[in-house]
Amino acid sequence: DDLLIRSLKVPIFVVVVLIGLSIALAQLPLPPDWKYFTDGFLFVGFTITGVLMIYRVIRDVLDWYLHEKAKTTETTLDEMLIPFVRRLLMLVLLTIGLVMILQHFDVQVTGFVATLGVGSLAVALAAQAVLSDLIAGFFVLLDQRYRIGDRIELVDERVIGDVMDIGLRTTRLLTMDHRVVIVPNSMIASRLVIN
Repeated sequence: DDLLIRSLKVPIFVVVVLIGLSIALAQLPLPPDWKYFTDGFLFVGFTITGVLMIYRVIRDVLDWYLHEKAKTTETTLDEMLIPFVRRLLMLVLLTIGLVMILQHFDVQVTGFVATLGVGSLAVALAAQAVLSDLIAGFFVLLDQRYRIGDRIELVDERVIGDVMDIGLRTTRLLTMDHRVVIVPNSMIASRLVIN
């Protein structure tokens, strides 16, 4: 509850100020052009504040989980995924807020949403190798074929080493001659690995 109060303190203050401003503006006899402008300004303010409020709550809950609960688990999957999830949520919330603001001002957003879809497809095709490494890394972490400290052999590459780090994109191995070998997770997921 202290975490939620700290997260919502500033956004609630902004909402109270915006409510007071909207009540004050409703009492004034404004021309229609000014009323349209003030209503739009208030809507943008409420939307941005709402998006930030939701993001701050989610961010603080994820940070609490990362610092309090994730350290007690045996896997490092949650410690690797939480920052990624936080960034993804911020991007989704900003997109939703932007679409809501554009719809309020009668801007056609279907073209914008279609552009986002085509853009994400283009990015996915351009970053196909990176995405395959990320997905393979996710499955390597879930499957737990090996853990940090295990000695593994990549048969096709003739590499034997101790696992130093398992990231979302790569796995770092320390070989017998003290070299660090960085192997993409997509390669490990598709090849024969001896643990």
